[in-house]
Formats: sequence, structure tokens, C-alpha cells
Amino acid sequence: MKEFFEALKQEREKRGITLQELHKRTRLPLRILQAIEAGDLQKLPPGYDRLYIRRYAKEIGLNPDEVARDFDLFTGKKSPALQSTSNPITTPSPPETTPPSSAHKTKGRVGQTLSEINWDFWYRTLWGVGIVILLVIIGYFSYQQYSQVTRQQVEIQEISVPELFQELQSQAAIAAEKAVAKTSHTMPAPTFTIILKGKARTWIREIRDGDTTEYILPRGLNRTIEARERVKFTIGRADGVEIFLNGVSLGSLGDSTQVVTSLVLSPEGIIQKYLRTPKKNKPASPQTSLIAPAPQLRPLPNLSNAGQLQED
Repeated sequence: MKEFFEALKQEREKRGITLQELHKRTRLPLRILQAIEAGDLQKLPPGYDRLYIRRYAKEIGLNPDEVARDFDLFTGKKSPALQSTSNPITTPSPPETTPPSSAHKTKGRVGQTLSEINWDFWYRTLWGVGIVILLVIIGYFSYQQYSQVTRQQVEIQEISVPELFQELQSQAAIAAEKAVAKTSHTMPAPTFTIILKGKARTWIREIRDGDTTEYILPRGLNRTIEARERVKFTIGRADGVEIFLNGVSLGSLGDSTQVVTSLVLSPEGIIQKYLRTPKKNKPASPQTSLIAPAPQLRPLPNLSNAGQLQED
């Protein structure tokens, strides 16, 4: 069997082809070419030995079909009775006596096409493409995880106490603006204005659109009230305050001895007005003596004048 592989080597050397040149032509590794020439088939990949033998024979100028046939004969894959005894490497094969069928022709073309394919190149290419795709997938998921972790990280900055107060004031101002804006959208605007001018210190109870407030209005102090529907007042001294409704004075409510028990104002004017004069308490009587005064003793009448008294 070694004579077969030695004949292949001799044919290569006869044509002046080095193993390096044959490596470039066949794209087969040098160890594969050396194993073919040494007849060491165990170093060839299983199932690829015949394919490599055909490629070797084609690149050194031999008929790959004949060399493959002889390789099958030497390895026992075909019966020797059906093969020629002459050396196919140096002697051309005899012509076929019967024309091959179309199935054999098709099989021969497919086999020749497969033998011409550089399987080692495509094997390495597919492995390289697979590794590149795997690296791209790993890189993509790594980048996605890194981006998610980066977005979740919160940068911690040191802030001074003045900056903290300023930030709190800014947030409070923003919250107040939002509350005012929300209130302006939800609550209707005031429809009339009331101004209270203090003329004497007096107590006032104010019920404005359902909200009750009690306070003391000193002399010389003004209070402005904006309402939507109505305002009810209870004033401890009728002459202690002067009221203006939408800039128009309502005049005197009463004198210093009167109390305004109910004064209801609306955009149209005075709806209700009640005054009351408190009763003055009588001064307490002096405490009577617990000891009764002594009775006055009348002088006894003169007995000598008794008749005169009677006459009288």
C-alpha cells in the first residue's frame, strides 16, 4: 500500500512541485500532504481521505478519478477483480467498453465538483464567521447591561447648607405657584370687595363664603375682603367700623350703644341688617343693716292734761 503513496510522491517530484507549492494550490495543511505521501491515513480526517487524495492528484497533474479508483483498490473499498493490474498513475486507464449511464455521469460530476471544493477553507471560514457572530452577540448584550446599570446609577453630590435652603425655597415657591394655579382653575374669581376701616377698637366676626374668622379691628387699621357670594358680619360696636362695598361707603351702622348682630352683604348691597342695644345693669343697692333701729320712745302724756288731750 505504501507503494501507491510513494508513486504519488515520485510523480510530484518528477514534475518539480514542492510541498509548499502544493500547499498553496490545494489549500491543504502541510501535515495533511505529508501524511498522504507517507501513507499515514490515520492522520487524515475520517471521510475526507478520498477527497484529499483526489485534490492531491489533480494539482500534480494526474487523473483524479483514476487515482481515487486505485486508492479504493488499495484500501479495499473496491474489488480488485474489477480493476486494472497496471499502475494507473503512470499508465492511462483503458477506455470504457460500455458507455456509462446518466446516473453514473451525474454521480461523477457531483463527485468531481465536491473534490474541487476547498473544504478546509470553507471549514475555517464558517468557524471564523460563527465566532464573529458570537462575539457580536456577547458585545451587544454586554453593552445593553452596561447602559442599564449606568442609567440606574445616581451621582451623589455634596451640597452646602445655603444651597440646601435655597433649593428648599425654590421647591416651596414652585409648589405655591402650582397650588395657586390649581386654585385659580378650580375656584371661581371673587365678585365683590369689602373694605373695613377701623374707627374704634371693636370685635368682629366675619363669615365669608362659609369660612368663619374672628378678630379685633383696631382704630386706624383697614381690612380688605374679597368674596364671591356673600359676607356676614357680627360687630361688637356699631360705630367702631366704616364699611365700603366695591368702593362705596355704606354709611353709619349705628351708635356706640348698639351692637350689629347680623349684617349680610352681597354684590348687590345689604341683604340683612340687625342692631341691638344691650341693657345696662342697675347699680347694686347698698347692703341693709342686719340690726334693726331702736324704736323711738314717745314721752308719756301729762296726766294733768289728760282731759285736754281727749278734748283735743
